Amino acid sequence: MYKWLVAGTLVLLSGCSGGNDASEPEKQAGDHVWKSQTDMIDKARDVEGTVLDQGLRTADIAAAGQTPVCTAEMGDAVVIDPAVHRPGATA
Repeated sequence: MYKWLVAGTLVLLSGCSGGNDASEPEKQAGDHVWKSQTDMIDKARDVEGTVLDQGLRTADIAAAGQTPVCTAEMGDAVVIDPAVHRPGATA
């Protein structure tokens, strides 16, 4: 459920930010309308994988013997931990 929450939030946020930002690179002829949304979903999947690789699990996906973390701790790992956003970085 957590991965759908992250992916859904990112899709909604990216879908609402459709202004003409001067810092945005020019769209290539082959880019499709949903490219930014699919890029955000890919990023969300990467973040999910990084968090799970760290061994963090909420109670609904924790294996027997694993200590689950609460959703707030999982969210902190995604938002605060720089290693989640930049693999190889340390907090």
